[in-house]
Amino acid sequence: MNTSYLPFWIGGLLLTSVPILHWMLLGRTMAVSGRFSSIVDRMRHGAAEPAPDTDALLAAIRAATEQAFAAGATEDIARMNSASMNGATATTPALAADESVTTHTSFLVGLVLGGVVSRLLSRGAPTLTSTLAGPLFSRMLGHGAFGYVALFVGGSCIGFGTRMAGGCTSGHGLCGLSQRQMGSLVATCAFFGSAVATSFALEAL
Repeated sequence: MNTSYLPFWIGGLLLTSVPILHWMLLGRTMAVSGRFSSIVDRMRHGAAEPAPDTDALLAAIRAATEQAFAAGATEDIARMNSASMNGATATTPALAADESVTTHTSFLVGLVLGGVVSRLLSRGAPTLTSTLAGPLFSRMLGHGAFGYVALFVGGSCIGFGTRMAGGCTSGHGLCGLSQRQMGSLVATCAFFGSAVATSFALEAL
């Protein structure tokens, strides 16, 4: 069966537009693994604690400072900070609103359904082995129980590595690099380099 693909640059632009549109519509990065981790953490630890009242906290700190030193001490500190910044304005990023488990679950279910629809429109009904196992995988491990165990172990290793790296390919490779984060650059080089090395090793076998 002949398979035609879009030119690489069109595919790259389409792929790049996904996290950009996600950010514009929802105001947050497209963290796939982060959403899954949020569901697991919520199941383990329960609902997140409400965010503290920052205004009340700052007022209490201000009152304690003036009581310990002198009235107007906080104003003196504020003036010194303002002078040291040479007129620059400090801004505090707004905290992202806590999203519910339903929101995260809907996002992940939508990803799965999108893949299923794409498979149905292109090559018919999806199956586990035909979707996840390529020709080399089938030749080395077959379609029996050992192949399913290998898929499970491989998926678990990916999840473990994603948790250690603080993000997945979409989080680091698309969102992190677009924000010029050095940690995302290191992570992207690591998983792409490992994938290339593994591919060459398997071809050599």
